[in-house]
Amino acid sequence: MSQRVYLAGPFFSDAQIERLDKVNALLTANETIGYIYEPRAHQNDEIVAKYQ
Repeated sequence: MSQRVYLAGPFFSDAQIERLDKVNALLTANETIGYIYEPRAHQNDEIVAKYQ
């Protein structure tokens, strides 16, 4: 049975984003992981653009 992962963490700086990207890559390479949910990938672009 494949596992589901909720990958969350801060993504305010380049270093934090890089860290999450590395963890995501490692999880993706793991054959026992079936699904990775990462909240930053599901941000509402309209809301984010409003506050930039």
